[in-house]
Amino acid sequence: GKKWARYGLKGVATQDIDAVAQLARNGEKDLKAFKEDMDKYNAQKGQFEKLPKSTMLGLIKLNSEQMRSALMPAPTRCLNELERLLPVLGAEKVRKLTIETNDINSRLTKQMATVEDFCEYLEFLEALQKRQEELQEQYSGVEEHYDLMQEQGVRNSGRKLAIFWACFRIFW
Repeated sequence: GKKWARYGLKGVATQDIDAVAQLARNGEKDLKAFKEDMDKYNAQKGQFEKLPKSTMLGLIKLNSEQMRSALMPAPTRCLNELERLLPVLGAEKVRKLTIETNDINSRLTKQMATVEDFCEYLEFLEALQKRQEELQEQYSGVEEHYDLMQEQGVRNSGRKLAIFWACFRIFW
């Protein structure tokens, strides 16, 4: 009991990645929670790696290889799942922001043929100005998402990063 507790072998990680994805999409799991999870799983992996292969318990020599091989995959699997999910969620955020940005640009560059068109344009501009902070928050959320991925060493395809930066150039 006490001998192994010092290695932090309690609360080994498990997760339902589909539920995690749904929580993230609904805004119930933020980037801070993802970072905390990834830090936790990395810490658990580190604890397992530090675990001695064997230890003496009085006159008995305990071999931890079997326990290690049984428990080590849990945090590794959880990390791998999060590392696969984060780029997907990032791409979804970029896609949503890109669609909205393209819609805004198309409405802003639309040719006005009538006074009614001009009035609609002015109403749209007014509504857009009111949403400026919301749009900035969306962009910042995308940027923070990709920053977290970079900080955590999550691989991402060059294509997805190119889409993000293209969106950045269009939006700002």
